[in-house]
Amino acid sequence: MWKRLLLFAVLGAAVRAQPAKIVGNWLGTLEAGPQKLRMGLHITANDKGELTSSLDSLDQNALGIPIKQTTFTNNKLHLDILAPPAQYDGTLNSDGNEIAGTFAQGGARLPLQFKRVDKIPGRASRPQDPKPPYPYDSEDVSYENNGIHLAGTLTLPRGQGPFPAAVMITGSGPQDRDETILGHKPFWIIADYLARRGIAVLRVDDRGVGKSSGDSTQAAFDDLSGDVLAGVEYLKGRKEIDVKHIGVIGHSEGGMVGPLAATRSSDVAFVVMLAEQECRLSKPSIPIYRKPN
Repeated sequence: MWKRLLLFAVLGAAVRAQPAKIVGNWLGTLEAGPQKLRMGLHITANDKGELTSSLDSLDQNALGIPIKQTTFTNNKLHLDILAPPAQYDGTLNSDGNEIAGTFAQGGARLPLQFKRVDKIPGRASRPQDPKPPYPYDSEDVSYENNGIHLAGTLTLPRGQGPFPAAVMITGSGPQDRDETILGHKPFWIIADYLARRGIAVLRVDDRGVGKSSGDSTQAAFDDLSGDVLAGVEYLKGRKEIDVKHIGVIGHSEGGMVGPLAATRSSDVAFVVMLAEQECRLSKPSIPIYRKPN
């Protein structure tokens, strides 16, 4: 009996030691054609040996990219990166100081080797990030669409209203209300810009993201346009909003959902569609469709 207990104790120690080998800070360089991106990886383990990690794309000023799942078995590391969706599979060398593997996103598979470091360099500041003091008010709001709970943020200009308003529509894939990608928050920046100029903005977590329920990956365009119109309906109930000037701003796939929502409701006064390449310009030319009176 004591031999069996001893064996269990040895096996338990081995299991606990396994994740400890991979815990720490790691630094590598992802080469995507002519572009070279420094990647930082931070792995920790709790008392049960369960691993958690986060990824930094240092040259894109993105810190703390969420990783949905981190597993390490037989010196094999697997990372399931949440947003943007990607995977990393690597093997820890015998010295425990290098991980050689492959970063996969979409159809691309790129080699990525990490080396253990004491500290990961910090990210640079983003000059375009909104900074206080804010000359407008922000409010967490929520509403329903056919049993789906939708949560978001409403930015309201100060002063005498009512104010025109816009509902933001994210692109494809699960997105939060700021459409956060690699630490960049374009919808927050747009909301800040518009609110400072007298336009209220409603930006919302996609289904299944943040504080919204449901699953956006299972939603059809009709469902998504219904979510947009639920936002329009919510704004109509706010005394601060000019109900005759409520529109939608859609990015990428949202540029298709927005016009669909406009065809389903006379309450949508305007549609703004943001194309991918236009979002990269410092002063984008934004096509605007206005419905005939």
